[in-house]
Order: sequence, then C-alpha cells, then structure tokens
Amino acid sequence: MPSGEMGRSGWCLHSTGFNETEAPMSMPSLRLDTIAWTLFPIILGRSIFCSVARADDSVPKEVSPVSEVADRAASPVEAPEAVPTPSTSEATQALRLLKARDPQGALSAAILAESGSRSHHAGYLRAAALIELDRTGEAIPILERVAEGTTDSALQQHARMLAFSALFADSPELAQHQSARLLESSASLEHARLHAMTQVHQGKFPAAATVIEAHAPELLPKLSESVSAGPRWRSPGAAAGLAVVPGVGHLYAGSPKQAASAFVVNSVFATGIALAARNESWGTVGVLGFFGVGFYMGNMYGAADAARRHNRKALRTIERDLATEGWQVPPVWLPEEQELE
Repeated sequence: MPSGEMGRSGWCLHSTGFNETEAPMSMPSLRLDTIAWTLFPIILGRSIFCSVARADDSVPKEVSPVSEVADRAASPVEAPEAVPTPSTSEATQALRLLKARDPQGALSAAILAESGSRSHHAGYLRAAALIELDRTGEAIPILERVAEGTTDSALQQHARMLAFSALFADSPELAQHQSARLLESSASLEHARLHAMTQVHQGKFPAAATVIEAHAPELLPKLSESVSAGPRWRSPGAAAGLAVVPGVGHLYAGSPKQAASAFVVNSVFATGIALAARNESWGTVGVLGFFGVGFYMGNMYGAADAARRHNRKALRTIERDLATEGWQVPPVWLPEEQELE
C-alpha cells in the first residue's frame, strides 16, 4: 500500500482505537474512512459559505435612488397634524350635512361653529338639526335666542317661522304664540294666514275669522267657505253630557254603531240589576252594579272621545281644502353657503 494511503489509514485506525499491528484493516473500517473523507469537503465548504454570508450581511448595502424612492412610496405616510378649521367652515359643513339628511353630524358641526362670527346662523342650524332628531323641546329655546340676539331681520323671521313649524302639529297653543309674534313684527298676508291656521288647527274658527278679517280680509271668503263646507264641529263636553242616556252622546258625535253598542250593553246591565234586586239576590246586584257602573262611565268617556275623533276628521278636511289656496306650514328655510362665509 502506498505510504500516503497507509498514513491516512493509520490515522483513521488510530482514531478508532486500533493500530495496524493489532489487526488487519477490515471492510467496515474502509467504509468509515471513505465516508469521513467524503463529508469533510462538504462540511468545510459549508463553513466557508456561512462565514462569507455573515461577513456580507455585516457590510451595509448600497441603495439605489430608484429603490429608495420606491421604498418610501411603499412605506405608510404619516398624516400631518390636524389644522383647526375656522368656524365658518364648520357652519358650512353643518349645512351640507343637514341637506344630506345627517342631522346628528350636522348637530355636532353646528355646536362647533357657534363660537365663530356666524354664531346665530350656527344656532339656527343646530336647532334645525335638533328638530330633525325629534328634540323640539331643546330647539325652541335656541331659536328664541337666535331671534332675540340677531340683528339680521331675515334670520329673525326665519327662526320664528321654524319654531312655528316645529310646534304647529304637537303644540298648537305654543305655535299660536309664535305666529302672534310674527304678526306683530310684520303684519303681512303670510303671517296673518299662519296665525289663522293655528286657530283653525284648534277648531277656533271664529277667532281665525277675526284674524283674517283684521289683517287679510281677502282671505275671509275662502276660510268661511271651507269651514261651512266641512263637517259640523262637535263639542266633546256636550257629547259626554248627552251620554247620561247611553248612546245619545255617540249619536251626537256621529258614531251610530257605537251608540247602539253603548245602549245595548248598558241596558243589559240595568235589566240584570233590576231582576236580581226583585229576587233579593244582593250579591248578584253588587257584582252587576260594579261592572255596570264601569261600562256606564266608559260610555260617557267614549262619547267625548268620539266627538274629538269627529273633529280631527273635520279639521283634516278643512285644512286640506285650505292647503289648495296656500294655507299650509311653510318648508324649513336653510341659508346659502355664501351667507355662512
């Protein structure tokens, strides 16, 4: 065996705890020798590659201008600090949100705008947003402050008109107060019509006719025609008084079916009480009397309620007829954006 090979074999054998004088080289030793020398260059090459890679990572890479721009474009851009906008822009935003049917957003923007130079306009917009949110009770005091505090006569009229419109359906007495103030500030045909409308809405037709005759006599024929052509007005108090005789109050209120029902039910109770008393069945008299009194009182309340329902129906007929001539609640006025700048 050549000396080089012998040296390698001897090294390998000594490494396994044998020497060449102790035993001849066996086949398994040859296989281990071959495997070791086969793996050695692989391990050495991998170690060199890893050390080079680590050295390469430690050196900072050069970044081309193009890639640097691309990286900056891909990275998230920090938002600049919010710059407070003037209150006039908040008022404009409130107006736009109100027109976009977003009263909650309009309310928030209008509150912010009230500290600016257009505070009265912002207050008006705030009240309009509150009315849209069915918070009329909060809106009316704001409109009162706007009407009292502004020097703009047009805005003053619009604030009172908006208060009138908001109160007309639910609180006609308060709406009447607003329309009276409008009429005092300007005795125009429109204001006279609005004031008369509050009287009509409460069924006070003579008072409405008085207002029209004093301020707009040319409208009196139409009012008289509508009232006379409409269903006859019924008094709830009179209906309840007539209901002492069951059924009569309902007939007065224009409800014949309810009149028949009230008469029959109360007659049955009265007859039962009389028969029980004749037979001296006092327990039955007490029970029938207890329920009979309840139905009798209900008959009186029902007659008054029937009169009120009749009046509401009559009022809708009259108001519908007057609306064809312009007797209706005006739409909500909103300022132009230029007025808020």
